[in-house]
Amino acid sequence: MTGTVSQQTQFAVDCATVTRLLKAQDGDEALAPDEEHRLATALANVTTTLPRLLGQRVRDAGQDPEDIAQEAFERFVKAVRAGRVDEHHSPAGYLVTIAMNIARDGVRRPDTIPLAEAGASRDTREDQVTRMIDSLASAETVRRALERALAERDQMVLEVVPAWLDLAHHTGKQPTSREVALYVGISKTTVANVLGRFRKLLQDPG
Repeated sequence: MTGTVSQQTQFAVDCATVTRLLKAQDGDEALAPDEEHRLATALANVTTTLPRLLGQRVRDAGQDPEDIAQEAFERFVKAVRAGRVDEHHSPAGYLVTIAMNIARDGVRRPDTIPLAEAGASRDTREDQVTRMIDSLASAETVRRALERALAERDQMVLEVVPAWLDLAHHTGKQPTSREVALYVGISKTTVANVLGRFRKLLQDPG
């Protein structure tokens, strides 16, 4: 993925827009026409992007990403209207976590998600970061680590790790930091730093 704004980053922006404008819509004053247009655009982007972010790893479990995304978004909207979502505190992470919980509840089995394999890096020295997670982490461990990232408001973990997993499932092999960087639209150094933080969360998800 190329461009200055990645799919994941735009998704985060749109989730924040939806959160802010849904709250405003429930207020005493009606939304202005331009706000209604921004809300409609953001809603469309979020509801079409979320199934893609869930991606192949949901299909591999025999589930439909469209169905999971729809249910997750309905719960998300209820949470926004109930005042449980803050536009400044990673609403995108909140929505993704809801979707992951729905997917987990639908599977209810101890799946494992391959995060890395030992061996030499296939690319430059920066790509050695893709070997840092050196064992199989259970889906439950990954979910708990992502929930910890959400609680700590680590938006980059919530963007980079799903992208890493999507690429791993799509290609059948561990992606390099270069591939993840291109997919998300950030630098390889940022990918390395984010995966380093995620490794710590996996080791001690709380």
